[in-house]
Amino acid sequence: MFGLLVPGRLVDTEMEVVDDSRFKLALPEPYNVSHLSVFLTGETPLPDGFGASIYLCWPSSSPDGEPIWKYMGFISNEKPSALFKLSNLLPKTMVPAEEEGQHHEQQYYNEENEPDALPVLEQIEMAEIGIAIESFEEIEQSTEETSDNNATTYSDLEGFLSFAVESLFNFSASFSVDTESAMERPNEQWFPLSSLQRWHDRILTRLSLNPNFWRISASNS
Repeated sequence: MFGLLVPGRLVDTEMEVVDDSRFKLALPEPYNVSHLSVFLTGETPLPDGFGASIYLCWPSSSPDGEPIWKYMGFISNEKPSALFKLSNLLPKTMVPAEEEGQHHEQQYYNEENEPDALPVLEQIEMAEIGIAIESFEEIEQSTEETSDNNATTYSDLEGFLSFAVESLFNFSASFSVDTESAMERPNEQWFPLSSLQRWHDRILTRLSLNPNFWRISASNS
């Protein structure tokens, strides 16, 4: 009835049936997954007036904690597949850069806006994709709640900033020349495109740790 497609992996239709309206699909090594797609196989259509809500589930960091469920979206007979981005949904933790034994040209910042910290993804070995057959009224409510909660969240800021930086990078790259051509134009000023990439990475890292870091920087300038 349902299938899971992760780029670079085989299609998975081996779902676990929890009950008549709830199902689960295993998602090993979730931090190696950028995007995934959940779809209807076409074998059995959904009941009229119902869709399938899609959730991402991972274990709690506390040994006695309940699993964490995150609503991602839905599919239906009219929209039989959906693509989801995972990178903004899974939890992150911090370790000092020196503990990783790595050197970085740009500084990273922790939640207290302190430098020299490197974001490292938690090692969650197994996550799950939960699927619940629900009425469109229930799905609409979940979608509205998620939209309200994410109105000014990091994912929105990251998406805009990433778009802006990539547009700037592509625009600048369109004027790139080789070293020999650059030397023939001594009156022009040049800079390496890699510096834009380093700036992009630094800004996104700081934004992931504190979406309001730019307010702090602006007040100190």
